[in-house]
Amino acid sequence: AARAREARRHLENEIAGLVADVERQRGRLSSLRELRLEFADFSEGNRLLLQAGRDRRVGGILGPLAEALETAPRYEKALEAILGAQLQGVRVQTWREAQEALAHLFRTGQGRATLVGPTPTGEGAWGHRIHADLASQIADLPKELAERIEGLALNVVKTGEGTAPWVMHLLAEAVIVSDLDAALAIARELPGPFTLATLAGEVLTHRGTLTGGTPAPQGLLGQRRELKELEEALAISEVGLSGLREALAIVAEDVAAAERGVESAAMAERQADLDLLAIEKDLAAR
Repeated sequence: AARAREARRHLENEIAGLVADVERQRGRLSSLRELRLEFADFSEGNRLLLQAGRDRRVGGILGPLAEALETAPRYEKALEAILGAQLQGVRVQTWREAQEALAHLFRTGQGRATLVGPTPTGEGAWGHRIHADLASQIADLPKELAERIEGLALNVVKTGEGTAPWVMHLLAEAVIVSDLDAALAIARELPGPFTLATLAGEVLTHRGTLTGGTPAPQGLLGQRRELKELEEALAISEVGLSGLREALAIVAEDVAAAERGVESAAMAERQADLDLLAIEKDLAAR
């Protein structure tokens, strides 16, 4: 009985700790879902268009660009820096729908927005050509520079089903490198166009611009990854909690059975004492 009670206490402590973890995960997940549902981290015009599309007040809105891609945590800062405000862009199927969406903002006086279509303006093959040319140029770099390249941006992202066209032309000229020294050295070897982003989030372009400074807080890609990881972790925690509660129920029954056994043994001992006392009294009476 003592061992069973100790096992029960141990399980109760484990369950209490896991319940606290589950509640913490649920709270954070609820916050992230609310941010996602209301597009809270988006600029005013983008947010209003996304909400209007969600509520079917404006047609042709497919969702934010950030929902169309994901990458390993290692590359999140670089990609968020490359895309900048475009990461908040609103995906549409046609440029006519983009015009109508902007007209809606103009009529309502509700700010400005970035619209992203599946093909660029012009002949439409720009991104494919630039990406191929850049891959060839990188292949010709000296080994000491090539080793400092993390990869072409398009090669380190995963896009949702059917969403690759919205990403292709935005990242066609982008390369992720290890650090700023590497970016400056590689830039001297490439003819352009190119956008070089470091793992820390600095961005150097062939246009002669360098962007960097204080590390940016968690961006949209990081938030969406955290949401997905939390959903998975919460599911695992809830399964674990259910298993612990089932184990506790079994142990509690074992404790109850052991305590019933102890009580029965004690009653039997008391009865034996009473029987012995009765026999002794009977013998004394004789």
